[in-house]
Amino acid sequence: MNNTPLYAIGDRPLGTTNMGAVQYGTSCGHKSSVSLLPPQYSGAAWDNFTPWDTTAEKEAKELAKQEQDEAYQEALLGIGSSVTPPKPISNVALAIVALFAVGGIYALSRS
Repeated sequence: MNNTPLYAIGDRPLGTTNMGAVQYGTSCGHKSSVSLLPPQYSGAAWDNFTPWDTTAEKEAKELAKQEQDEAYQEALLGIGSSVTPPKPISNVALAIVALFAVGGIYALSRS
């Protein structure tokens, strides 16, 4: 037996779905009451306010961040070391290209 009132059959409350006599909350989708956005960082003011983040933990986090930044900078410097510069074009190849160009211009002017 369905215990849903007649006035609630067409218009369910926000964040619920009708499954017979029981209404189960929905976690996502249309008319959801649950946010799918990631939690936002509240800033340093909250970190200073919370007693469970000790100064040692904050210093450890800062040190880990500095080490990560240094490793990133070293990786950026290492990118250019593995690239070999292009070889210059030889004079013989340039002479051959010039001869073909002159020959092509001559052939086009003769026709």
